[in-house]
Amino acid sequence: MNKTLRIGAGKSNTEINSAKKMSEELSLQGIISTIRYYETGDLFVSANTILYNALLNNEIDTAPVELSTVALWTDREDILPTAISVRNYPAFILLISEKYFDPSGDLKIKKDSLVGVTSLLQGEQLIHLNPYIRLHYTDENTDAQINQLKNGVYNALVVCSEIIEKYQNEVTGYHSVKIHPTEMIHTPGYGVTAYLSHKDDLVTRKMLKTIHHSDIAKCTNIERKVLQLAGPDYADKIGVYCYTDQRNFFHAVAVRCDEFKKVNFSQSIATGMSEKIYDSLFNQIQH
Repeated sequence: MNKTLRIGAGKSNTEINSAKKMSEELSLQGIISTIRYYETGDLFVSANTILYNALLNNEIDTAPVELSTVALWTDREDILPTAISVRNYPAFILLISEKYFDPSGDLKIKKDSLVGVTSLLQGEQLIHLNPYIRLHYTDENTDAQINQLKNGVYNALVVCSEIIEKYQNEVTGYHSVKIHPTEMIHTPGYGVTAYLSHKDDLVTRKMLKTIHHSDIAKCTNIERKVLQLAGPDYADKIGVYCYTDQRNFFHAVAVRCDEFKKVNFSQSIATGMSEKIYDSLFNQIQH
């Protein structure tokens, strides 16, 4: 395989880091790569859309994107996740200002504190962990959220764990409470990078398989199948987190937030697990 892989990526810090990490992994397999960065320049066009178009137009061979952002319902059937990365620890962090920190309280936050969240999935789970707080829903980007926290718009803020590294200087002086991923669950596939390619590009697909983590893919397949069964109306209302133990048994915890329900499953094989989770969340079937 003498082909040089052309990687495409967005220009955010997370996207740049994902592309560099992908290039390093390929290098360890003896595969040379280049990186081309794309800027959206349009609030209504996502980086994923630009990268999909670049793949279709043969400007690049592959693109690393957050798996949870890869649509399950799309007409872009030519572009597929070909390989899956290792998983970053998918925990939420609750950033709490000093005035509202309570080491003896639930989630270590004072009663009646106002907490910034970005989705129903975050908000409903947080309320079930601590029913004595208030929620402030925001659709601002992370920079704006951090500024609003610092300016007192809300007393605490839910962020993803990797955000702390990027904003560690800005959040100095705030208390950081890590919430275990089985206690507060992300969207299916979160924390994993999908390496996309065109379905007909067999050379690229073969090269990407050298950095594919099939053990992680088995778990994310379970997670995303639950969402696929639920349908697009539940894209922001269902969380699923699956992991394996030392015996390679599968364990999953899932939550539905429009009518709050949380379930747990464990079994020795992946087959049928998604269907059991879906049935329990939607059809009141007990297992």
